[in-house]
Amino acid sequence: MENANGRRGRMNLKISRNKRITLPVAIVFGMAFSLFGLLPAASLADTVNVTATGRFVYVDESQNTVGIKHAKVRLWDTDWFFPCPLLGGCRDFMGEGETDDDGYFSISGSGTDDYCAVANPFGGCALWFRDNPDPYVEIEADSASGVVQTPGITKRTYCFKSGFRDNADGNADFGTISPASPGTYASQGNGQGCSTGQDVNGEHGAWQLFNNVRESWEFMRRYTLVTPGRDIPKVKVIWPDFLGSSLYRPPIPLLDEGSISIQGGQEFNEAVVMHEFGHHVMQHFADNPIPDYNNGHCDPVQILWFGGHCAWESEKNSVHWTEGWPDFLAEVLTTHYGKTSTFTSNACPDFNTHSPCTLESPPRSPIPDTNYRLIEGYTAAILWDQLDAVNTSEDHDGNGSRDNLSRDFAIQWDVLVNYDPDGASPSHNHPVTIDEFWTGYAVRNPELANRLSEIYHENGITDKQAADLRVTELSNPPAKVTSGRTFSVTEVTNNFGSVNTGETFQTRIYLSTDAVISNSDTYLGGRDLSLSAVASSSGSLTVRVPADMAPGTYYLGACADAEGLIFETNEGNNCLASGQITVEAAVIKESDLIVTGISTLQCFPSPCPLPGDNVSVIVTIKNQGTDGTRSLAGIGVDIYKHADSAPTAHQLGDVQCKSQNVPVGETRTCTGKVSYAAAGNYKVWAQVNISGNEIESSQSNNLYGPHTIVVSQPCVPATFYRDADGDGYGNLAVTTQACTAPAGHVADHSDCNDNDPKVNPAAAEACDLQDNNCNGQIDEGVKTHYYRDADGDGYGNANGATQACTQPAGYTASGTDCNDNVSSVHPGATELCNGVDDNCSGQTDEAGVCYMPVRTVGTSISYYPSLFDAISAAQGSAVIIQAQLAQLQGYVRFNRPVRFTLKGGYDSNYSVVSGYTTIQGTLAVSSGSLVVDHIAIK
Repeated sequence: MENANGRRGRMNLKISRNKRITLPVAIVFGMAFSLFGLLPAASLADTVNVTATGRFVYVDESQNTVGIKHAKVRLWDTDWFFPCPLLGGCRDFMGEGETDDDGYFSISGSGTDDYCAVANPFGGCALWFRDNPDPYVEIEADSASGVVQTPGITKRTYCFKSGFRDNADGNADFGTISPASPGTYASQGNGQGCSTGQDVNGEHGAWQLFNNVRESWEFMRRYTLVTPGRDIPKVKVIWPDFLGSSLYRPPIPLLDEGSISIQGGQEFNEAVVMHEFGHHVMQHFADNPIPDYNNGHCDPVQILWFGGHCAWESEKNSVHWTEGWPDFLAEVLTTHYGKTSTFTSNACPDFNTHSPCTLESPPRSPIPDTNYRLIEGYTAAILWDQLDAVNTSEDHDGNGSRDNLSRDFAIQWDVLVNYDPDGASPSHNHPVTIDEFWTGYAVRNPELANRLSEIYHENGITDKQAADLRVTELSNPPAKVTSGRTFSVTEVTNNFGSVNTGETFQTRIYLSTDAVISNSDTYLGGRDLSLSAVASSSGSLTVRVPADMAPGTYYLGACADAEGLIFETNEGNNCLASGQITVEAAVIKESDLIVTGISTLQCFPSPCPLPGDNVSVIVTIKNQGTDGTRSLAGIGVDIYKHADSAPTAHQLGDVQCKSQNVPVGETRTCTGKVSYAAAGNYKVWAQVNISGNEIESSQSNNLYGPHTIVVSQPCVPATFYRDADGDGYGNLAVTTQACTAPAGHVADHSDCNDNDPKVNPAAAEACDLQDNNCNGQIDEGVKTHYYRDADGDGYGNANGATQACTQPAGYTASGTDCNDNVSSVHPGATELCNGVDDNCSGQTDEAGVCYMPVRTVGTSISYYPSLFDAISAAQGSAVIIQAQLAQLQGYVRFNRPVRFTLKGGYDSNYSVVSGYTTIQGTLAVSSGSLVVDHIAIK
């Protein structure tokens, strides 16, 4: 729920009190004063401050809940002390306000909530009673725009209210209130609040009418309030009308400002009440209907001020207007508020689509009126077409012109209110017929008069003033002309009509095979113009005969408004023919222009051009056709100074220049100046003869480009360094200042030897005893490690290393020798069974070089894989070693204090001696003794 400020919330009541004495004490003192009659009891009345918010709604014909707009809302407090229950409750008025555009309201007020039960004979009150407030709110269909009442002599304003909130203290939530809500009641009228007991669930229509009147009033005030002090008076709406009709009654002096009666069943038809509201507007802002409605001519029954709807008797000259304008206003209002208008005028069922209009049904005259100016539906249609833009493409009258004006309502309102058709008559100060409306419209909007006449014509009123265009003079053509060539024409166009054309039209020049000129003839050219009433215009233009025009004799002609855009009283007199002209076939000998180049004039000093400089663009054109050019004005060239893509054919350039005529096979130049606001690279194009003034065999090759113009930034001098060796790196010690790098200079200054192009920061370091890459180091990362080779075996000592560009004497590239004093010891040497690491593998006698299967014989027999193992494991003072028949390479040493006996030649089972065990090397005894048997030493 929203409050009056648009914020949603619950409807609530806020109450505050300031009591001086509690109720029991007041009763006791009051009784005492009453008994003894000593002093009057003090008044204990409390002030109740209330703020109530909520929303009043009704339900429309589509069962939508709609907020009631700007209706009067009252806030009441009901008391129930005796004798109020007998009276149905007593109430205090606390305040009033109105709903907003969506039915929300916020009302504040105050009142008292005490009741004197026993009066003091000496004055005052002896016994006070009080209860908590029982607030409620009620709404009346009454506002500044209008009031909706029941019919009859004692009219009652429609009203309904919320239910009570008994003994409310603090907040009270009322929710959304509508005529269908439980506890709501009908109006009793006269501003005294709603009575109880009369259900108004069927009275939603009254609130629909109330809202419709408010909307109509708000719309019209946009225009009525333009005049200071002028406002739309409040209107009374009676529903349902007791006579069963819908009509408007003029004001009754001292009683009201006018009333609208709405027939029962039409309360949800917005257009009906809006139509009657149109009468109310006319009553107060335009002339009263003329003649008087109350002369008895139209209706068989006249009741008081209720007049008739006259369509064709003596009052018809004004009734079409006084009914047609409200018809139109109803359409305007329903369209503006997005409502579906179900209103149809008696005279024209649907004037927006121009359905055939009939007279009022049933007719009161045996002969229907065929004068459209007297039919209200056509009046409404004319007014609507002046406002409407929907049918702008329609051509109802077949003249090729437009039928709708699409102008604001304010223009019509200005004519209705401010145009005085009869300054001599004080009772005739505003239009009262559709004819007077045209005159006022034309006077106040002369540029639109012709279009308005067209609208009248469309709606059957064909006598309105309009333009009448004719070509009255046309120069004679030359006797002969070659197809594709030009000649000059002069013509005079007149408007013989009494109104302005209001819009631009074109007088066109044609060649015709006969003297009857029309827009189906060959078009040569035209000029645009508009004409005031009874005015003329003379003009000359150059026209070109089409290149494919068939040879022959033709009439030269001209037609004003050949396209039929201007409404005219006579569309058949617009054209004029002059003399004849012979068109000859063109000789196939034509120029063919091309652009061969774009250049710019060299500028100084460099850099240039700069932003804002004028750049001379030189365009070279060539004629590669079979005929020289013959243009009297020279050959035009268009220059496009900044086009990322190719310009289109005939596109106007940024700059134009002209050259002299170009003979066959020759070139000419022209120069145009361009400038640019910012630095950058700009693509320039050039196109010759875009106007087509020079006849060419082909214009598809007239474009050239792009040529790039570089616009530099303004010069900011910088330091550049001498680069003597041309390697791109300069000498820090040799500098110069310039905007761009001079020859032999660069922006870099990191060269450490500007005489050697192979020495610079980007060069590769070479092992040549100099700093090749200018990093401050010599031969870094490029020297080779070499190692001392003392024994000359080709392998060096890792601990005797040095770095050099080439290998020094006594050094080798390998540092893997494990004994640089013995030339037989080095990687790759043969490992011997000699207790030495001969091959520098980090192992001694590895890989079985000392392998010879043996066993020792004693108290027990032990087997060993080699002689060395048996020697190492010997125990005791004497050991016998038996060796199998095999060969041992290397060095065998007996180095234990043991007496060894070495017997060889055994087979694998140590059972048979079949030969000698061979030691290929050295047999030595360094400790103990040795006896050998079947051992061969080589």
